[in-house]
Amino acid sequence: MLLKRLMLVRHGETDWNSSMKYQGSSNIPLNAAGREQARRTSLRLAGGVWERIISSPQARAMETSTIIAGSQQTGNTVQIHPALSEIGFGDWEGMSVAEIEEKYGEYYYRWREDPSRYTPPGGECFYDALHRVSNAFNEILSSDAERILVICHGGTIRLTLVHLLGMEPSLVWRMKINNCSLSGLDIWERGSSLAFLNDQLHILADEETLPSLPIPF
Repeated sequence: MLLKRLMLVRHGETDWNSSMKYQGSSNIPLNAAGREQARRTSLRLAGGVWERIISSPQARAMETSTIIAGSQQTGNTVQIHPALSEIGFGDWEGMSVAEIEEKYGEYYYRWREDPSRYTPPGGECFYDALHRVSNAFNEILSSDAERILVICHGGTIRLTLVHLLGMEPSLVWRMKINNCSLSGLDIWERGSSLAFLNDQLHILADEETLPSLPIPF
């Protein structure tokens, strides 16, 4: 029996995203492109009925969620959940991928292959991050709401998939999750299933088609 449907949205683009810099716990706001992505996402989701809209407390997620919530006919307010913050990348925050590769070399590549075995210097342990995100979604999914919209981060979404799908941690960086993409899960009595991942038709489609684009579930 299908119990709930969970929509995960990554926040819109920031200047650090466009420069391929790690953000993590750094509180970087959306740029103009990110606000436009959020607006387009709001049009895509305007026809849906979301009983709860929940956001990470970080600026880039909160601004994205505010734009999305403004298009919802139900008038739901955004609920902030501190545990949905992005993974902390420690000393790597503010550094580009190229800079990290040059300075940390093989250690960085090993972390990319399996983040559960390596931690960025000064960063958050994978299992600590997984624990807080898992607890957050256990609470979120224990509510009576059946259709839930969560706006957070690429790392947080990956941790959610590890938790709800039983994925191996070594697979998390092999999934592409673009800014303002949609990923959906069906929550059943005996587990969860991935309905779709990284849907970004609303970012790529012509403006006039956005309200008519279907939500995949």
